[in-house]
Amino acid sequence: MRRGSFNRSERPTRRPGLTPGGGPVSGLALAVVGASGRAGASTLAAACAVVAADVGVATVALDLQPGGPGLDALLGVEHRPGLRWADLTGVEGGVDGPALLQRLPRCGELAVLSHGRDGDPVPSVEQVAAVVCGLRAGAELLVLDLWRGHALTGAHAVGLRDGDVGVLLAEATPLALAALRATAAGLAAALPDTYVLLRGGATARAFLGDVQEALDLPVLGCLGDDLAAARDLARGRPPGRLAGPVRDRAADLLSIVLPGRARVAS
Repeated sequence: MRRGSFNRSERPTRRPGLTPGGGPVSGLALAVVGASGRAGASTLAAACAVVAADVGVATVALDLQPGGPGLDALLGVEHRPGLRWADLTGVEGGVDGPALLQRLPRCGELAVLSHGRDGDPVPSVEQVAAVVCGLRAGAELLVLDLWRGHALTGAHAVGLRDGDVGVLLAEATPLALAALRATAAGLAAALPDTYVLLRGGATARAFLGDVQEALDLPVLGCLGDDLAAARDLARGRPPGRLAGPVRDRAADLLSIVLPGRARVAS
């Protein structure tokens, strides 16, 4: 596991999966996991995908939270035509990622693969992994809103691999931090490049050093309340386009995954 706090000057100059010029060899994945409920992981995942797409990174957002409201609803595109996970339950073998990307609903330039909300069938873990692997051929960045269960039982099962990046988001409460510890062990075993964010302000900041020492994982800091993001969600608009803590943290994460590609103005 990686040690030490987040230091912008220590970012790698290039991550596996990109050519020196920035072109895709095989898309990288950023897996965002809420270690406990109501941490805001889906909002952060959506913001990361929106910010990346808006600065020209070929990005797809993947909803791996069956039974939730749907990432398409969070991004305001639930009414748009295109394939959802329920349409991919018949997948066998490999997936033509570039062709699939052309059939997904879009939020601007961002492709979105979401679960539905009507008791639709859910693909198997093997089918999810085939889709994730196929989409790497058509996108520079895959942002996964990852179910905590996948982080606990083995993120490799859904197509994640070494070189991808994980981020765990947890509230700064005793119960949430206990869940964070349990989740961190599973995710970091699959993705050594795993980071931690705590939700909250002054209270959360008081826990940063203890959390980093206990987990032996780099802690990026805190994600405070974001009124702009909350207003966007309430109005059916995608989060991450207005200045605020959510956009700032999304920019930090993208600078880790794709250094030099995702320059985001503050």
